[in-house]
Amino acid sequence: MVYDSILLDVFNLTYRKGNSRQNATQDNPIKIAEQVISYIESDIKGHLKSGGNLYFLFDPLPEILKSDMGMSKNFKYSITTRKTILKTYKANRKYDPKIIEALKLIRRYYTFRGENIKICICRDLEADDFVEGILKFETGKIALYSNDSDWARYITDDIVMIKKDFENPYTKEDYKNENGIYPSIASVTFKKSVFGDITDGIESIFDIDKVEYPKNIKEVSEHALKYISENNITLEEIKKTEEMLYTQLLKRKDENALIEFFYILKGIQYKNESPQNRMQMNLRVIKSRCDDVKKYITWKEENKELNEFLDNLIFKKKKEKSFSFGKVKI
Repeated sequence: MVYDSILLDVFNLTYRKGNSRQNATQDNPIKIAEQVISYIESDIKGHLKSGGNLYFLFDPLPEILKSDMGMSKNFKYSITTRKTILKTYKANRKYDPKIIEALKLIRRYYTFRGENIKICICRDLEADDFVEGILKFETGKIALYSNDSDWARYITDDIVMIKKDFENPYTKEDYKNENGIYPSIASVTFKKSVFGDITDGIESIFDIDKVEYPKNIKEVSEHALKYISENNITLEEIKKTEEMLYTQLLKRKDENALIEFFYILKGIQYKNESPQNRMQMNLRVIKSRCDDVKKYITWKEENKELNEFLDNLIFKKKKEKSFSFGKVKI
């Protein structure tokens, strides 16, 4: 399958390649970068149509305070928008110094490669914050290269995820087989905000100590999730339903599973924390988006001299030499 555009989760790919078995004892960032770049050139680009756009979506790159490539674990972290909302968000996420250095090399390698190579990075935003904005102007068949479940919210008939390889694209039917519902922005966001996401440090609303839940609360939550999926409910409609329930005190309506869910949730409270408050906090984190993605998308004209140097550095084609190009330092 050839795609009109491909969106690449660069951190996701590099950590998978860098932590694979063959790299278990590999402490060379250049070697890791070489493997990732080789895969992009031989496989990922092979599934991109001629003239199609390849987007490199980065999380913020933490700075290594000691420049010994060495593997110092002293980082200067960026406080992303999501972390300002929820302190526990990715609180246990570890950064590997050699992979951070490899990521920097990958970014440099692709910076001066022409208008069809788009790089998207911001110190306050994560890779998946950019996806929705890009999908508003990219059309046709699109591949999202990531196994991050947040990206599943964008799967449609024309948009697939590449979780393993291009021979086995992850479709909306695959998501339904695993989760019992079809993916959408609203269904995936609601699911994570209610049931949590342990990989990102997002806690389920059911894990609050000393809260007494009705015995059927999880069943009611599942019904609400299914209702959202089957009726193509949007995030805006979820918010409107919640606001109507609280401001107008609508009577309980069993035929609307979403109203039923909020009606029950409204009555559960423990001191200053309630499932409702936690869900609202989770929603704010999970639905984080970049409002104006185009201002973060950059591309540069090809620079043959710099690109030749990078080819030589990464792929060891000939003896390395020192090189500088304007503000780009290698």
